[in-house]
Amino acid sequence: MKIKIIHGAKLLPKIRERLAKIIMRRNEVPGEERLYLKPVHIVIVKKGNTVKKYVYISRYWWRIKYRGKKDKVSQIKWKYLGKNIHRKSFDIKFKIENDDIIIDEKNLERLKELLNSELEKYTVVKED
Repeated sequence: MKIKIIHGAKLLPKIRERLAKIIMRRNEVPGEERLYLKPVHIVIVKKGNTVKKYVYISRYWWRIKYRGKKDKVSQIKWKYLGKNIHRKSFDIKFKIENDDIIIDEKNLERLKELLNSELEKYTVVKED
């Protein structure tokens, strides 16, 4: 079942802010391997007059390897680890149509966990 969050696209800055705090806290833990989540990945699909925006939240994991310096500039290499590693991530997927978020129930629960009471300010409608 699809669910529509009316004017939900306005939540994107809040989603980014919350994810950034979580990721920064996770990467500050001493002794932990430094893994990074790509906070938001957006895909825009245009078909005729229709534009659809797909938003993937906290799905893609990376590791950064330090490779020394070259001409006083740090050299790093990003290694893609995939989207399924053994760490908690929010892994939320939804679509934006007009200004609304279209999401399924499983992803809505994850979004609620991330945003807490922030989502209560928006109208949520179940669609067939």
